[in-house]
This record gives sequence, structure tokens and C-alpha cells, in this order.
Amino acid sequence: MSGTKQPVEYWGIGQFAEHHGLTYETVHGYFKQGYLPHQDAEMGEPGTRGWRPGWLPVTVTDGWFRRQANATTGVVGERPTASAASRRSQVYWSLRQIGAELGRGRSTVNRWYDDGRLGFPDAVFGETREPAYLPATIRRLDLPVSTK
Repeated sequence: MSGTKQPVEYWGIGQFAEHHGLTYETVHGYFKQGYLPHQDAEMGEPGTRGWRPGWLPVTVTDGWFRRQANATTGVVGERPTASAASRRSQVYWSLRQIGAELGRGRSTVNRWYDDGRLGFPDAVFGETREPAYLPATIRRLDLPVSTK
């Protein structure tokens, strides 16, 4: 597929867990407690069911995960630190969010995706490789906005 744009791949919590030999629940707990590195990207509207954090594979595999030997608790001993600039995540829109932004239903946006009107996604998230688009990409497409 030379010459074809390839989306950026972001791993989700499940892939993070699998790589480190942990359960989804454990890694999700570490995420909630702030023990994971800050996500490289996020998809969807923060605080909604569709929001997803994403990490570049190199972030997950780059040795940040230093578990301190603590036989009694098994808890990660230190939280990663990063400068404020490196904590900024790339923000992508999910198909659901594109619909919300344009005042369109999920079936309409799914049809646009299926028939190629949205083009190749800018990124894919998690195990399901959910498509995601930069807001600027969607704005350039000049898709019809609902006037309802």
C-alpha cells in the first residue's frame, strides 16, 4: 500500500494491559490513579461514554513501566512525571462526535464513513481500531450541517 495514507495507531487500555501481562481492570485502575503515562491522544468528548485515551505503541513499550518490588501490595511505586507541554494530547473526533458536531445521526455519519466521504481516518484507537479524525480534517470536507 505504498502511497496510501496510513492512520496513526493508538493503543487502548486493553492493549496496554496485554503488553504488560496485566488485566484490563488493573491497568484501568492504574489509569484512574494516575500511574500510567499521560495519553498521547484522546478521542471523543471528555466525560462521555465515547471518550477514549490512546497511547502510541512506543509510549507503552518504552520502559516507563517500572514496577517496584512490593510483595505485599503489588502497587506501582512511582507516578510518571512530565512537563506540562508534554501532557497535551492530540484530540480526535469519533464518528459519534462528528455526528454531534454536525447535528447528524450516527447512521448518517456511519454511511459517510462506509461510502468513503470521510476519507481515510487520521487515527485508529484501541483493539477495535475505531476510526478517528482530526477536527480540521472534518472541517475541510465541507460536510452538510443539519439546520434542525
